[in-house]
Formats: sequence, structure tokens, C-alpha cells
Amino acid sequence: MANNLISAPTVAVNYNHHSNSNNNDYKYAKCLISGVCASSIRWVLTPFDNVKCKMQVEPSKYPTFVSGLRITWQNHGTAGLYRGLSPTILAYSAQTGTKYMMYDVFKDSWAQYFGAEFCQDHKNAIYILSAAGAEAIADVAMAPWEMIKVKVQTTPTFPSRLSTALATMLGDRKLYQFPFGTIRPLWTRQIVGTVANFYTFECVTDYIYSSDELTRLFTSDNDSASGKLVVTCVAGSMAGVVSAVISHPFDVMVSLRTQHPNQPMLTTIQDYGWKNLFTRGLGPRVGLTSSILCVQWFLYDSCRTMLGMPTSGSH
Repeated sequence: MANNLISAPTVAVNYNHHSNSNNNDYKYAKCLISGVCASSIRWVLTPFDNVKCKMQVEPSKYPTFVSGLRITWQNHGTAGLYRGLSPTILAYSAQTGTKYMMYDVFKDSWAQYFGAEFCQDHKNAIYILSAAGAEAIADVAMAPWEMIKVKVQTTPTFPSRLSTALATMLGDRKLYQFPFGTIRPLWTRQIVGTVANFYTFECVTDYIYSSDELTRLFTSDNDSASGKLVVTCVAGSMAGVVSAVISHPFDVMVSLRTQHPNQPMLTTIQDYGWKNLFTRGLGPRVGLTSSILCVQWFLYDSCRTMLGMPTSGSH
């Protein structure tokens, strides 16, 4: 992705020749498809996300991550662990696909408007603004399904079938504040996390590819696709750690808002505890998020490669 933003010849080709607009459209479609494929890791890890939400809203019943998995398995079996799978698939397919596509759209738009040299000189700001804008749009597509997912996973008496759960929330939109009642805390959590994710990823890939020694270490030669995917995994793992730590409090706020939709957020946080807001469930979240983003970036770049695009950040 960084290559399309920073490389002056690429910008010149993309924006000085309007006959290539169809190719640009295909490029963004490929980013969308790759993003949807990358979101599949979230579907597989639904049990872990499920238990994480339970720990945040019922800490006395689910004191640890391992005990949460065990209790859920003992009481509800596989169906309990994968409770909320359908809205999870819809939420993350919409969010991840849109996010990766819009990130490239924003970066290319900045390059077209300000020019390649300006974007190169201010690339950190470009990374941050592009990631923030992409996530803000992606969250609008994600919000309704995320609300259903969290409600299904944290409220045992709530319908687990997607169609019934959707009808229930649509039937009393005011009570559930559906479909965008959690959009503000979702924006706060997701935008902060995505900015940390994409910015860290870009910085790590920039650092590796700017060093001849590191580039040779990972890729053995400049055309090693497998080596570049290793770089993607390293950068994705580091991005996951940074993203998890920064966004964790806001992730907890989303779960709390779903449980207490009509209570002021400050009151909810005070009842929950400020220390708990920053620390409860952080360990599992760091492990889960770093693993997810490592695999997610790997799947995204693997799909990009299969569709004839370069890996993200490669020079």
C-alpha cells in the first residue's frame, strides 16, 4: 500500500492518465475482496471473542480466559462457543473489506490532491489520516452487526438466531439504540486501534525495506514473494500489540454500552472501575489481537498477491 502512495512514478501513471481509471477501480475492488478474505480469521476465533465479551460484562462468572472457555463449553458446548457467529461474519466482512479498500482510496486521493512529493514528506500524517478516514466509514457498515453480535454473546436470554435477533432489535430500536447506538464508542475504539495498526505496520515495513540488510534477511532477493509475506507477518504482529493496548479501554466501553444502553457512560465506567477499564481482559486481548492482525495481514497480502498486486508496504 505504501508503494502506491510514495512512489512518484506510480502516482504519475495513476493520476496523469485518466484512461487508467478502470484499472484503479479494479485495484480497489481487489483490496475489498482481499479485506473480506482477511476477515475470515475473525470468524474462526469467534469463541475467543465470545469469552472476551463475557469477561468484560460478567467478571465474577468468567474470572479468567481459560475458565470462560471451560464454563461456556461445559454449559453450552460448541454452539455456545460459536454463539453469535453469523453477525460476527457480517460485521467483520463489512468492516475489514471496507477498511482496507478505503485506506488505499484515501492514500491515493491525498497523492492526487497534494502530489507525491508532499505525501512523501508528510507520509506519517498521510498514514494516520487515511487509516482514520477508512475506519470511520467501515464502522458505519459494521455497527448494526456488531451490536447484534455483542448482545447475542453477552445476554443468554437474547435470541441467538440472526434473523430473530435482528427482528428483536428492529422491533424496539429506542430500547436497544439500534442500529447505530454504539457508533461513537465504536468509532473511538476502532479508529484509535486502526490508526495504531496501520501506522505501526507502515513504520515497520518502511524500516525493514529501507534497510538493505533487513530486506536481504527476510526476502533473500528483491522478488521473493514468500519473504515479503514474512515481513508482512512481522509487521502485523507488532501492529497488533500496539493496537490492542491503545484500543482496549474503548473496546470495553462498547461492551458496557451494549449492556447498559440508557445509562450515562461516565456512570457506567465508575461502576465498572477505571483500573478495570484499562486492565481487565487486556492480556487475552493483546495475545488475540496480535495473532489476529498477523494472520489478517498475511491473508490480505496473500490475496493481493494472487490478484496480481504487490504486498503492502513493499518497495
